[in-house]
This record gives sequence, structure tokens and C-alpha cells, in this order.
Amino acid sequence: MLLLVALLWRAAFFCVSVNRVHVSGDECIMALQARGMTQSAEDPAFQTKQRPRGVFGRFPLLFMAQPYLFPVESYLSAPFIRLLPATALGLRLVPSIMGLFSSLFGLLLLRRWAGEDARVDGLPAAFPAAAWLVVFPSAYVLMLQCVYMLPSYPAFMLLGLAALWAAERNRAETGWNPGWALLTGFLAGLAGSSTLLALPLAGALGVMTAVGRSPRKALVGLPSFALGLAVGLGPYFLAKAWYPGAHAAVSATVSFPEALERLWNPALKFTLPTALGFVGTLMPDAVEMVRGFLPESLLPVVAVGWLIFMAAVSVCCVVSFFRRAVRARWPDISGLDVITGLSWVYVLLFVMTTRFGSHEFRYLLPVALFFPLVLGGVLRGRTTAGRRVTGFAVAALLLVNITTSLALARTWLSDSFNGYFTDTRPAIEALREKGIRHAYSSYFDAYTINFLTDEEILCAQPFNERFFGWPYPYADLVDRATNVAYVLGPGRRFRWMDFESDMERSGLTYQVQTCGVCRVYTDFQGGPEKRGHALSPDVVRVSVSHYPADQDSLSDGVLTHYWRSHQAQEAGMWIQLDLPRPAELECLRFYYNEYPFDYADALNILIRRKDGVWTPVATNVPIDMAAFDVVNGHPVYGWQVQDIPLTGAEADAIRIEIARPRAGRDWTIGELEVYERPRSAAH
Repeated sequence: MLLLVALLWRAAFFCVSVNRVHVSGDECIMALQARGMTQSAEDPAFQTKQRPRGVFGRFPLLFMAQPYLFPVESYLSAPFIRLLPATALGLRLVPSIMGLFSSLFGLLLLRRWAGEDARVDGLPAAFPAAAWLVVFPSAYVLMLQCVYMLPSYPAFMLLGLAALWAAERNRAETGWNPGWALLTGFLAGLAGSSTLLALPLAGALGVMTAVGRSPRKALVGLPSFALGLAVGLGPYFLAKAWYPGAHAAVSATVSFPEALERLWNPALKFTLPTALGFVGTLMPDAVEMVRGFLPESLLPVVAVGWLIFMAAVSVCCVVSFFRRAVRARWPDISGLDVITGLSWVYVLLFVMTTRFGSHEFRYLLPVALFFPLVLGGVLRGRTTAGRRVTGFAVAALLLVNITTSLALARTWLSDSFNGYFTDTRPAIEALREKGIRHAYSSYFDAYTINFLTDEEILCAQPFNERFFGWPYPYADLVDRATNVAYVLGPGRRFRWMDFESDMERSGLTYQVQTCGVCRVYTDFQGGPEKRGHALSPDVVRVSVSHYPADQDSLSDGVLTHYWRSHQAQEAGMWIQLDLPRPAELECLRFYYNEYPFDYADALNILIRRKDGVWTPVATNVPIDMAAFDVVNGHPVYGWQVQDIPLTGAEADAIRIEIARPRAGRDWTIGELEVYERPRSAAH
């Protein structure tokens, strides 16, 4: 009955989701990776898609274009992705099912804990009333279960609660069976690979399983759990080993004193009550708020109430733990002990992470997810008074959860709601009308275009604006295309006004069409003058004053290779380019690549004439990198490029010297290209 009610409640919100909330870039990446697992390895879209490459070149270890998250949802969606439509329904169906099953495991845990109760009045203890809070959860939990399933969070909720349930089954076993401990480790490890948010849960379940209920259980449980955990965390460790920098962006922390300053305001005073559903956020981590059952002025009261309740529960857990330990003469950690302790841990980790923000509610999702279980585990209704207290608490929280959820639903259904995420469909129609099959857009919109067109139109980020320097897909094909558009919506990072400013500075003209909230830029003309004829990198000999081991990287034709001085810059540090013959030089091009800060403040450019004398042709040249390069008639971002004109000077060698060093920085350059004046211009 409870599961049926949970299904109907979630189905209603799921219908609102697929009809009113536009698809997002994160969701589309999940589906695109699932499609990639079913594509032929010969498909050009597949070959350019997995960045960085996955296991056997096909199976990704990381979320596309991001240095973290193992895409569990993609693997679970892969068998069905070709059967599902390229719509919000097709995107969200599998994650919503995962959310439903996470509720099932919550109910199973409460049923198991109820079964441990002594009989009341000769009858088995009633099913915990807190089960209704699993069926009607916090508005924030409900949103992540069936409205906007932010990737990795459905996996965390499902795998985390399933691992906790398996740990309780293992705790109840009296024999030597290692299966439940093995399963607990695997589920906890897989959740940890999906999101680092699950690693504290994995550690706590490891302690719970390793201790067991007796020395014999501990002897079997520890190695079994460790084996399962190693397998589940395999994607995480492989990614750390194969991709330098993987997961580093989300694992840094701040000092403990700084964390304490954040603890009350905003963590406990605002963020936690929102995650618990006392006020609504329009979408996960959105700044737009919807009033719930209580006015925001009373949220500090909620924080104080949560602190008092959790402190009391913690005392009860400690007392119960020591009673069990004395009775069994062996430590016995329960699932309730685990989630109570983890609720404190997750609040502390939230204020310690460098990704902290008052609206980063998702990092407190575990606290909201565990709260009904904590309530149901402590107030199990062993007595009439206990049942009354439980009933009153559940009724009050049910009122909060339902009213806040309905307030959010009314907002999503209102005429003023615009779908929150960018609607790229009008822009897609404009691209189709113009026969354009390649485009650039920001992270938030590019992947919606790929997904909604089933990769008929390939859209890449102009550069990885979220994780600068990290690989991102589709760029290889889009860069090489000759009829390319830019589709720019109201993004937060790569904005249309910045793009137009870049166009103006470079002298590039374009046509622009407004399509809904997006602007579509096409027909690029003009731009930088021709630089002349590029000398082949094979014929240019390079020498350097410092670290010659990598000097050939400066002229090998591979822009991703670079030379670095491995020493702080100093005046007079030099690079020399020897040409195969005297040539009338037009331009010298610098590619700074992914090291735009390791440049000298000013350079001197000297040339060697026929008589062997070095002559300066440009002195104290300041850094002036172009916003983009022009390739095949369209702007291509991603490389930090600077052109220095040489005005037709005839020479057989070029020397680049640092005139003004940048203090404390190495000198790093990706590539140097030499352009000679075309013969028609020279004669």
C-alpha cells in the first residue's frame, strides 16, 4: 500500500517534470554517454565523444567533460536508451525509477528495524509511522527523485540505501556467509565512484560490517567487505591513475576555523532547513526560492529543533550501543548508529568543502534522506506514549513536506515558469533551416542540442569553461567543419555579450538571429588579415636557453605539446628558431595553449640577416593574446594565441628574448609558427 502511494505521488510530479521542466546539459550528457555505449566504434560522433577515453575506448570512467563522477545512470540507461524518445521523458525515466527504488529500500530498512522491536501488548510492533515520511519525503528529496534527477544523486540515493540495507542483513546473519558483506562493500564502493559524497557512507558501513556482532562475523565480514569495496571503487581509482587531476576539483577543503564560521549562517540557519523541505528551492541549488509551510524568519527555529533532536538521538544511540556491547561482550554497530553519526559528518563536510555555497543544497541531501530513517529508528512505538510522540512528529513533518512540494508544483505549473533550463528547440529549428550541422554553445546548452537532435547536429563547447583545460567532446569534428554556428543562450559563463565583444575586437562580422532565448550566430566574415605562408614545423630547428629536453615541442605541429623553462623567468631568457633558408618574414605566432599565465610581460624579437648580425624588429612587445583563432571561416576558442608582425624582414633565424619577466612564473609556450610573406606580395 505504501509503495503504491509513493508511486502515485511520484508519478504526479514526474508528469509535471517532463511537461514543464526543460532538459538540462547534465541530463543530456548522461543520455549521450549511454548512447555511446551502443554506438559503433567507427561512428565519427562516437570517436570524438568520449573525452577522456574510457575503458577499452568505449566504457567511460568519468562524466563527460568533467573530471569527476562515474556515470552510473548512463550504464543503467544504456540497454534502454535506443527505445526511449529524445525528450525529457526519455531522459528522466530511468533515474526516476532509481528514485522509486531508493524509497523502497528506505521502507525495507524501517520494516527491518520494526521487526527488532519487542512485542507491545502481545502484538508485534507496528510498522513505523515514519514510513510516511519516506513516501512523502522532503520537497528537496522528492525533486531529486522524480522531477530533476541531477546525475549521480539518484545513484547515491539508490546505492547508498541499498548498501545500508545489505549491511543490516549482514548484521542479522549468524552464519559464515560472506555474501551480504561482499554486496555491502560493492554497493558502497560503486556509490563512492559515482559521487565522493558517498565515501563517508562507505567508510561507516565498512566499520559496521567489519565489527559485525561477534569475532567470527568480523573475521568473515572485513575481508569480504574490503573485496566488494575495491571492486565498487574500481572506476574511481582507475580514473585517478589514468587521468591526472581527476576528482581533484571536488575534494579540496578549507581550514577548520573557516568552516566553523560558516556553520550557523548559512549552513544550519538556511541551507539545512531548505534541504529538509521547510522552504522550497525552484530547482536543485537554484537561488529562486518558494515559500513552504513556514516563513523564512522561522528557519533558525527549525535549525535549533534539528540540533536538539539529533543531540538526543545521538545520546540514545550511544547508550544503546554500550548496552548491546555489554550484553554481547562485543561491539555491535547498528544502521541507526551509522546514519545518525553520518548526519553530523555531512553537515561538517558541507561547511569544509571549497565548493561551499549557501544554495549548494545537494551536499546536505544525505541529511534530508536519512532524517525519516533516524526518526523511525528511534521512535519505534514500543509504548503508547512512544506511538503518540511518533504520530505527532510524523503528522507535523508530513504537513511540511506536502505543502512545500505542492507549492513547488504550483510554481512549475504557473504561466510565469519558463522551464528553468534553456529551451534550445527554436535554435535547433533555425540550424536545420540553414542546413547547419555543426555548432558551438556553452556547457549548459551544447549537450541539449546533441541529445534533442540525436547527434544529427553536433554541438561542442567553445572551450571547457567549467573545468579549464579538461578534455571535452565533439570539438574535433566541429573545429574542422566549414559551416558552423554559435548558439548562445542566457548562460552564466560563456555569454553572448562577451562573444560579440570578441567579434568586434577581432574585426569579424556575422549574422545573428534571435530564436527564443537563444541567439544564433552564422556567416562569419573578415577577421584577421592573412598571415602568409606557414613554414613546415619539420624544417624549423629550435634551440632554447633553458631546458632543451622539450625544445622540439615548440615546433612539432602538435598544439597539445608544450615547452617549459622549468625555471622562473629572467630577462634575456631566449628561444631561437633557425630557418632552412633566408625568407621574407610576415608573422610569428605564439600558441600559449592551456598555460595562459606563464607568459613574459614583454618580449624582444630579433632576426639574423644574411651577414649574421642580429637585428631587433620588435622591442618590448606586450602580451596581447587573441580571444580566438579563425579556422575554416569561423572562430575557434580554446587556444591562447598571439600574432607578432615581422613586416617582411628577410632573415634565416629568429630569436625571442624576454624583455620584462613575469615574477615567479615559468615560461611556457605550446607552439611557435613562422609565416613568410607570399611570393606574390614579396615581388
